[in-house]
Amino acid sequence: MQTRPRAGVDRCPCESRESPTRTVAEALLNRADPGGGRPVAISTRLSSRDLFVGDLCRPVAPREPVPRSLVTACIHVVEAYRTLHANGIAYRDISSGNVFFEPSSGDVLVCDNDNAVFDGQQTGVQGTGPFMAPELVRLEPGAQPSTQTDLHSLAVLLFMMIMNHHPLEGAAELKIHCFDEVAQKSLYGKHPVFVFDPDDDSNRPVPGEHDTVIATWRATPTVLHDLFRTAFTRGLRDPGARVRESQWRTTLSRVRDTIVYCHSCGRQNYHDEIEFNKTGYSGTCWRCHKPIILPPRILLNNRAVMLNRDAVLCEHHLNDNARQDPTAIVAAVTPHPARPGTFGLTNRSSDSWMTVWPDGTTKVVGPNQTVPLRNRLRLQIRGVRVEIRSSA
Repeated sequence: MQTRPRAGVDRCPCESRESPTRTVAEALLNRADPGGGRPVAISTRLSSRDLFVGDLCRPVAPREPVPRSLVTACIHVVEAYRTLHANGIAYRDISSGNVFFEPSSGDVLVCDNDNAVFDGQQTGVQGTGPFMAPELVRLEPGAQPSTQTDLHSLAVLLFMMIMNHHPLEGAAELKIHCFDEVAQKSLYGKHPVFVFDPDDDSNRPVPGEHDTVIATWRATPTVLHDLFRTAFTRGLRDPGARVRESQWRTTLSRVRDTIVYCHSCGRQNYHDEIEFNKTGYSGTCWRCHKPIILPPRILLNNRAVMLNRDAVLCEHHLNDNARQDPTAIVAAVTPHPARPGTFGLTNRSSDSWMTVWPDGTTKVVGPNQTVPLRNRLRLQIRGVRVEIRSSA
């Protein structure tokens, strides 16, 4: 299944008319996307630009995606499985080998859907070992693949996409001399320990062996760490405590909104808003190690959006229930026509905004009009109060 702009379900052409998967595909054709988008359609098209998510875990990825497109791909993956689960469908085999994404845009295609069935139906598919929920790996009586076990597999997939490493493979894996079925059952099922478990350091990444995940964890924000810790501590033991798609979507969206550019080398960096609010420290660039200089940011709905030179505000920024559609632009940062390096916020909607300037004066900003990125400038956009804050 593919999310914006190409929405679809990849179908196995040899399915019989009576197969559970065919029933799922036909049902999807007749059901609207619960996120408010168009109905899901059948598609088998792939682009030569697309990569398997598994490519990210190779020593050298064919085309390394930048943080924004990588997080966007994660959001689209979450949206894809949320659509299936909202329609009562369990995918049953979420893994890095079943997802393509376009590295420059983050567009996603979920393929190999011959294992997706309505929750509770029985098929022979149990999942892919390293992605399976612990209760399935342990072969617990009564445990079957479901939307609940999908949530664990989804968390593993997201961790691997962002961290380029499996969340349960640390020091414990290096002690295994024969990675057979018994060893895998222990690592992923009987004794799973998150590599960054705050209360158990027995499976920490080993310097010199797991340098990528160590460095990437340091470079990613606290809000993402907290959700991964929930997924791989409580979520390992209690299926009911697993992170829901809505939680991933909200957190990943906020992470994407706070990505910033390094002024020295131009590379994208994750910004840790929680740490910044505590200490005022914005960190250093992961690439050139120069101090990060933050751009102005806009505060709305208890979240921050960094006003980078290419930043936009979309419908989902104003309405948490809106679909993550990057084409539904309400406002955009634009350059000043006569002052290089100076930017403003342009109204890209059909509505007028009310602005309140720091001195208390008010002004109406119509469609295609622009306001400067001035500290403490307040705006009313479609009933939502927002405020611009400088980086100082």
